Amino acid sequence: MDGQGILDWINNYLQSINLEGIKGGDLLTFSQQNPTDDGTLFKQWIRSQQAYKDRFAGNDARIKNGLAPLSESEYLSQEASYKHTLANFGLPSDFYGKDEFKNLIANDVSPNEVATRVQDTWDFVHNANPGAKQALRDFYGVQDDSAIAAYFLDPEKGQAIIDRQAMSANLAAQAKQSGLGMDRNMAESIAGTGKSQYVLDSAVKQAGADYSSAQSAASRFGESFTQNDAIQNSVFGSPDAQNKLKRLSQNEQALFQGGSGAVSDSGSKGAF
Repeated sequence: MDGQGILDWINNYLQSINLEGIKGGDLLTFSQQNPTDDGTLFKQWIRSQQAYKDRFAGNDARIKNGLAPLSESEYLSQEASYKHTLANFGLPSDFYGKDEFKNLIANDVSPNEVATRVQDTWDFVHNANPGAKQALRDFYGVQDDSAIAAYFLDPEKGQAIIDRQAMSANLAAQAKQSGLGMDRNMAESIAGTGKSQYVLDSAVKQAGADYSSAQSAASRFGESFTQNDAIQNSVFGSPDAQNKLKRLSQNEQALFQGGSGAVSDSGSKGAF
């Protein structure tokens, strides 16, 4: 290629990788000094320029994270996939930009994972119990719907962490509806059991019912049956909690059936 030919090639190449910020004078100088370049020298030169490093900053971060850098076409394709995913969920075009995409790329978050996270965000913002949003604020400092979206899409949080924390917030809301208090440690401990949201919600509901029904018997027989006992019984299957609940139930039944007194520690899970 002659000087004009290499300059035309350079301009086309820069457009193809969506790179701006390179001074025209620098490009002209390069083309004049390297009129026979087939593109190899220019690619080496452009990758040393700050504008290029800024445009593909996710690659430097990937290398620091022990990941292989993406090619320019792979990098641009990844960005396009992110944009397409966000647009499909009706998020505004300025919701995410190059800096946010850089962080996703740097942390090797795939477009499919972004789609999952956006779906989780949509479900939580539009369908979650208001109590779950309050728990997310209380537990993790997430204040509003925009913050919830940013939280779910944070590339530095793995999907498993996001899922567990969202489940924790939902469990705290279910506990409140069931007449129980639940702090962050307990909610995260329950969410970490590996059971489904439905199963755990049902267990928390049962804990609330057990706690409520056991209070009169506990008071009558001078015993205690705490909220933690109820949760340990229905969620974790604690033998001690199961025995305590069964003992209260049996004592109550014995009282109303004219039985002779309290039942000693024994047995397994029971209910009123």
